[in-house]
Amino acid sequence: MPATINSFLKWTVLILFAVFAVGPVLWMFVSAFKTTPEILTTPFRLPSEWRWGNIGRAWGEAGFSRYTMNTIIMTVPAVVIGVALSTLGGYAFARFNFRGGGVAFFLLLYGLTVPFQALMIPLFYNFSRFGLINEYPGLIAALIAVHLPFGIFLMRSFFVNAQAEIADAARIDGCSEYGVFWHAMLPLARPGVLALTTILFTDQWKAFLLPLILIQDDARRPLTLGLLFLRDAQSQQQYELLAAGVIIASLPTILLFLATNRYFQRGLVAGSSK
Repeated sequence: MPATINSFLKWTVLILFAVFAVGPVLWMFVSAFKTTPEILTTPFRLPSEWRWGNIGRAWGEAGFSRYTMNTIIMTVPAVVIGVALSTLGGYAFARFNFRGGGVAFFLLLYGLTVPFQALMIPLFYNFSRFGLINEYPGLIAALIAVHLPFGIFLMRSFFVNAQAEIADAARIDGCSEYGVFWHAMLPLARPGVLALTTILFTDQWKAFLLPLILIQDDARRPLTLGLLFLRDAQSQQQYELLAAGVIIASLPTILLFLATNRYFQRGLVAGSSK
C-alpha cells in the first residue's frame, strides 16, 4: 500500500474517532445555553440566543452548588489518602522482602478482578450495621478501599523500575529508610504520583454506584446523583438545566487533565519501563 494512502487512512480513522469523542461534548455544551424547545426541535443548531444564565440557574435553583461542595468533601480526602496509602504500599511491595509479601500482593491483585457489583449488597449491609449510611467517612473509606489495589499496583511498578543505586547512595549518606523513601525514591516516582492522582480524582469525582448505595440523603448527594435525581424529579423536563449541570460536573476533571496531561503521559510511560 502506498505511503500516501496509508497516511490518508490513518488520518481518516483518527478524525472519525475524534468526531465521535468530541461531538457529544460539544453538543452538550451548546445545549446548556439553549431552551428546552430549542433542544427538542433544533438539537444540532446553535442557539438563537446564548443564555448564559442557564449555568447560574443550574448552580442555584437546581442545587448544583451544594452537589459540587458535597463532591469536593467526598473526593479530596479520598484522593489524598488513597494516593498516600498507594505510594507507601507500592514502595513496601517493591523494595522490601517480607514473609507473606508475595501472597499479600497476589491477594491484592485478586481484588482487581472482583467486580464491584458482587460487593454492593454485603457492603450496604455492613455499612448499615455500623451506622455509616449517609456518612461521609464511610463513603470516603469505601472509595479508598475500592481504588487501593490499582493504586498500589501502579505505584509498585514505579518503585520496581526506579534505580536502586540512588537508594543505596542515600543509605551510605546516612539516610534512614524513611529518608530514603522521602528524599530519594519519592521524587523519582513524582510522575507516577501525578498520574495516579489524576486517575483517582477522575474516577472518584464521577463515582456513581458507591454514592447511590451509601448516600440516601439529598443534602449529601454528589454531582452524579444530583444529575440523576434532577432528571427524575422534574415533572416538566428542563433539559437545559441538565446540560448545564453536566458542564458543571465535567469541568473540574477536564481542567485537571489539561493541566496534568504532560505529567500523566510521562507517568504512564515511566511506570512501564526502566
